[in-house]
Amino acid sequence: MTSTDFHLQFQDFDDDDDDGDDGGTAVRIEDEGFKKPPTQRRGAGPEEELLDGDDQTQLLSGEKKSAAFWTLEFYQAFFNVDTPQVMDRIISSVLPWRGKNFVRLHIRNNPDLYGPFWICATLVFAIGVSGNLSSFLVHHGQPRYKYIPEFRKVTMAATAIYSYAWLVPLVLWGFLTWRSRKISGTLSYSFLEIVCVYGYSLAVYIPAVVLWGIPSEFLRWSSIVVALCLSGSLLVLTFWPVMRDDRPRVILTVLSVLVTLHVLLAIGCKVYFFSTYESEAAQSISCSLLLQCLVPNRGGQRVMARKVSPQDTHKLVEQYRLERDDAIHRENALKEKLRQYELRTKSTETAKQKLKTLTLENKDLRRQVKALRSEIGLESSPNFQGKTTKDIISDLQEKERECKALVEKTGRLNLTIDELSSELANAVTSKTLLEEKVQSLQLNLKDMTNNQRRLLKLWEDKKAQREPVLLPAINPHRTAQKPLTHKSVQTDMSISSTQILPANVFETRLRYEPERNRNLERRNITLPNGGQSK
Repeated sequence: MTSTDFHLQFQDFDDDDDDGDDGGTAVRIEDEGFKKPPTQRRGAGPEEELLDGDDQTQLLSGEKKSAAFWTLEFYQAFFNVDTPQVMDRIISSVLPWRGKNFVRLHIRNNPDLYGPFWICATLVFAIGVSGNLSSFLVHHGQPRYKYIPEFRKVTMAATAIYSYAWLVPLVLWGFLTWRSRKISGTLSYSFLEIVCVYGYSLAVYIPAVVLWGIPSEFLRWSSIVVALCLSGSLLVLTFWPVMRDDRPRVILTVLSVLVTLHVLLAIGCKVYFFSTYESEAAQSISCSLLLQCLVPNRGGQRVMARKVSPQDTHKLVEQYRLERDDAIHRENALKEKLRQYELRTKSTETAKQKLKTLTLENKDLRRQVKALRSEIGLESSPNFQGKTTKDIISDLQEKERECKALVEKTGRLNLTIDELSSELANAVTSKTLLEEKVQSLQLNLKDMTNNQRRLLKLWEDKKAQREPVLLPAINPHRTAQKPLTHKSVQTDMSISSTQILPANVFETRLRYEPERNRNLERRNITLPNGGQSK
């Protein structure tokens, strides 16, 4: 590829200029002088932009980081659409226009599976509901008719629709990929884009299938033709741009196969799910042909049967239809009985096989028990002599029950021991706490004794330091002028305010108060006026 084919311009934009970006560098690719090869110059128009922008799409999509397939983000990308986008794609698929590529204008860069999945699901349920409704409307009013919903129609419709919507795109994608590699210059759609196109192309069948519920053959075939024209036009206009550079025979073959498969899908659904209704004309013709056939007479010759009136024909048709419905009902009942009988037969065979296996195992077990009795000497033991294996097993089971009872008693005793142990532990803890309290009380008593001794010593020191003092004569006039005041004596030993004194310290003082008084009485303090003071 020469330099004249593409002119790529890469421009960097700052963060201030690009407000909508996250701060990255934007890359812009412009095709100013793009020239297509000679094999791709046919059919100029808007479809050429699809081929021109394919390389750009692949280059720009490479910037996105793909998530692992086991994560939710991987599948979230297939449903990254909103309601306006889905509605726009549905409307564009129902109303295709020449020159407007559905992939380039509505799907490019964002193929989704939301629309195809729900369109196929809606079409499946529409076929099931319309088919049952059509059958009900046709047979309604008949005396022996009993409506039975046919849920198998939903299963068959789902199998057919989803298989068509996935298998045909897969084969077409493989073919287009092979042709694009074989022929240079041709491009192809991705698998998701093809699935998206086929899914949205089935949207036009939904209103057509709804109309199929009306018992009118003309309306049904008219809706089929309209839906086929619209849906087939969408497929042809979508896949023509990627195949127009191939050989004409290949193009014609592929497009014919696509349209044929689309037609077969529509006609097959109509014939299989809506074939119970017959028009009055068809009924009359079929009955007339039936009554006009040759029948043998007594002489062995064949004569023509007479013609009947339309009323008789209608009665015969109704009679045959009722007989057919009864036969179908009986057939279904017999099939159900046959299925139940087969299930019972299979279960019986399984039970027989299990019984045979158990019989063989029982024989082996008996041989082992017999050998074991001989080995451990049960036959010669007086306790087990004359007893069968069943009796021995009963005795062993009785011993086992006794052992279980002893084990239960042992468990209860263990619980009692645990409770007593916990009570003993509580008693030991209480004893420890009481001992600690006694020690604390002893320490307090010791401190109180020491405090009492210090007080007594202080009192004795004060008493020893006291000497006879000559007091001056008491002048009544002076006494009246200035009252006698007593000064407190500050000693070297004092008691702080935070120290706790025993409660009986004052009682001790009061106890020694009479003795002090007696000692003071023994002392005679001589006063200046010759008096005595105690």
